[in-house]
Amino acid sequence: MRKQNSIFRTKFVSESGSHISNGDYFTFVELKDYACYCIADDIDDDMMRESAKIAVTAAVRLFRKNPGCSRRLAKHYMQGAHNELLRESEETSLKVNMVILLTDYKRVLWISAGDTRLVGIRNKSIKWKTKDTMCCYLGQTEKFKPVTYRKRNLKHGDIIILYTKGAWRSIEETQLLDVVEKAKEPEDLCTRLEDEVLDDQQYMVDNYTIVAIFVDDGTADIESEE
Repeated sequence: MRKQNSIFRTKFVSESGSHISNGDYFTFVELKDYACYCIADDIDDDMMRESAKIAVTAAVRLFRKNPGCSRRLAKHYMQGAHNELLRESEETSLKVNMVILLTDYKRVLWISAGDTRLVGIRNKSIKWKTKDTMCCYLGQTEKFKPVTYRKRNLKHGDIIILYTKGAWRSIEETQLLDVVEKAKEPEDLCTRLEDEVLDDQQYMVDNYTIVAIFVDDGTADIESEE
């Protein structure tokens, strides 16, 4: 399965909220055979260093250099981002939560560190989701052990949502499913979820990033791999 045989429609919203700067960062790269989606949320106190951007940029750079969709490569991309933060932490300790999503346009896998989240939705129910790992984050000096998830097959109509703490802490899973049922396009889904975030905040609005990926025609229905 190649990119020309499938349609991945991706939209996102990322805002600083009540803060001066946005500590979140998201980017994605879609190549002929593989794609990488990377989202991060900084959890350090250095607003000038753009920790999330440093980590995401490092991971995507490694993906571009050696693209693929395997657990080994997912760990390589995540470890590279972690190492980059450690190199940049001479004066201030930089810390980041991150999720990297990889796909060959027929299967998908992801790796996570911290509490930035991924949710996969199929047939109006949550099919997959990340586990929060507060004891593991990029930039930590102790042993770094992110969580790697097995490959999953994709089907037409699947929706994958990536979002940082500034968004998910305001959206219960029941709310998420209600919004997904109403939204017909990824941009509409991002807008509706953003409304939920803003409606929930009384005073201070944290940085938030919401990514919606709609999987359309051409994806293969095949067995998952361990």
